Amino acid sequence: MQVLLHSSSSFLLPRSIINSSNSSSKLITLSKQLLQGFSHRAGGSSSQVRLKKKQKSSSSAPFCVVFPASATSRETTTAMARGGWASEAATSNASSSEAFSMPQAELCANDAQCVSVEELEGVEGLTQWLRERLISGAEQLKTWGTAPGTKRVANLWTELVDGEISLADARPPKRTVHVASVKIRNESGLYLVESHQEMSDGRIRPRNRPLSEKMRPGENVDDACRRGIFEELGCELGAPERVEMLPESYHRDEQERDSFSYPGLLTQYVLHTMIAVVKHLPATEFSSQEDEGGDHTNGGALVNESGNGNLSAHATAVGVKKHFWKWVTETELAAIMAKF
Repeated sequence: MQVLLHSSSSFLLPRSIINSSNSSSKLITLSKQLLQGFSHRAGGSSSQVRLKKKQKSSSSAPFCVVFPASATSRETTTAMARGGWASEAATSNASSSEAFSMPQAELCANDAQCVSVEELEGVEGLTQWLRERLISGAEQLKTWGTAPGTKRVANLWTELVDGEISLADARPPKRTVHVASVKIRNESGLYLVESHQEMSDGRIRPRNRPLSEKMRPGENVDDACRRGIFEELGCELGAPERVEMLPESYHRDEQERDSFSYPGLLTQYVLHTMIAVVKHLPATEFSSQEDEGGDHTNGGALVNESGNGNLSAHATAVGVKKHFWKWVTETELAAIMAKF
């Protein structure tokens, strides 16, 4: 039986735990111990850990131990190292990094004044901050989370709390985000593209791009790519032993434009692209479940934005529930990438 810890990286647990008669209880105990190191930062407790088993009838089916979304790969790797086990991904990363030093995300340029989580205090504070600085202020915010493909203020707040972005305190403000974009290739030479997403509120969000993941503090490109594959394809299809990263394919590009997710918010995208060969993926179109979560939104309380008693849906982040994938040729992928 294979056991995977679902977080920024995935890990194999010792056979002494896996093969024991009460392995499930031991897994939960171990997972809670690992969570103690970062549960305070996540704003939750070790009880947030969840075990997922893909096939009820098979003893060889993998378990996924799911940590809170805010746990970073560095924290998880440190916790596992203290327990005496090394991650399979980390072993692979070590060998590849000998030939190539993987870049890390660099947020908030030296000459920029960036707003902090402590200054904003919560979703309500961020909403007010944006209203005062965006060119069209309140009118633009009304489209967030309602127009097709957009997200809510609470999603932006979660990105800031998790260290995935910086917000320059300017008028208009500028969001900076480092994105790991993975060109997943199968044995036939075709490339995987996410056609669309089903959001937790039922909306369909068009994508038409390769798998991508916002990079977290202390995370290099290889780490972020592997985490993205694991989180978005799942612990079975995205298992680390199926993944081979090609560091020689690394390419960096920078773009500055309005955000698709947050209309009116100028965003600098630093795109880190790599090719990954992932074995044994379905040969035709398929979907994968993520149930993206993480609550950094005032304890789930709704926020009165307008002052007239109307509660705003901006206070609760909307996550990705399901990913839908299709295969394209290298020529078709080049045409897709040229649009970004």
